[in-house]
Amino acid sequence: DGFGLYAVEFDLHGDRQCASSSGGMNCTVRAFPAGYGMHITDPMETFFDLADVRPAGSPPLTFYAEHAYRWTRAPRRRVGKLLTMISTGTFKPHDDYLLHFDAARPSEYLYWQEGRWPANVSLVHLYWHTHHAYVDDLWAVSAGAASLRLRQLFGGMFSNLTALGLDVRSAQRLILAQLSRAQSECVACASPPLLRCSLDPDRWEVEGDAARSHYSRYRAPHCPEWDVVAGEPFTLLAFHKLQPQGALQARGVSQHYWMHSGLYGLYVGKDAAQPIPHGMYYEDLMLGGSSHPLDKPERGGKQAGWWKPTWGGKQ
Repeated sequence: DGFGLYAVEFDLHGDRQCASSSGGMNCTVRAFPAGYGMHITDPMETFFDLADVRPAGSPPLTFYAEHAYRWTRAPRRRVGKLLTMISTGTFKPHDDYLLHFDAARPSEYLYWQEGRWPANVSLVHLYWHTHHAYVDDLWAVSAGAASLRLRQLFGGMFSNLTALGLDVRSAQRLILAQLSRAQSECVACASPPLLRCSLDPDRWEVEGDAARSHYSRYRAPHCPEWDVVAGEPFTLLAFHKLQPQGALQARGVSQHYWMHSGLYGLYVGKDAAQPIPHGMYYEDLMLGGSSHPLDKPERGGKQAGWWKPTWGGKQ
């Protein structure tokens, strides 16, 4: 479990399936360009959950999971896997947080967390995972929380925007104003402060005519390639509000709901010969949450040696 060894190489959630017009379940296949591949050195573990939503009393269900891999022993340019979440210190070490949603008296929320990149790599394919019916937008910004003045604006990692007299759009305007200021103050920055990735609003597919007819679908945000440098800060921001496509909004009920929001991706070295970590996992990236308390930002996560690896940078 040393740093750079642990990874979630392949994973599927409900928002990994594309709309039928874009390939449907074919989007669950991950195929790398010729000459690229993941370097697997240890046995992989597999698990899955199945949500049986049939009526009570239905006959027993026979089901199975199937995995297929294409492999070679020939050397390939290595591809690594990024999985980083907004994690909390409340329910260690999990990445969930509990929010209250009421269609009759809706509230809007902001949850953010800062991280540090542990390696010099190029992020070449990014995509989001969340519970979409309760999420309006997700942002990845190449700037730290101090540059964005998030604590001065909102008081902490979690904010009930409605209680502050704000909503998602007004909060975003405040953050973008601070991002613009940070850009103007950035002179010869190696990695300028930018909004690097956001959630694609066109992520729904309609099936059937029931109240739960909208389904979130996989939409790669097609963010530009992002070159990151070891030690540089970044911030993930999740903007929460009930979405009109969600079943809760349609039923007009109140509910507490467990949320999590994460940025997934693939990365490569900045040149073909550069060694890279097999995985970059959120417990080794994020500050102020499950494994990086803000009062001890130098403390590593459960995968040891957070600041130590060279991985194309300086020790």
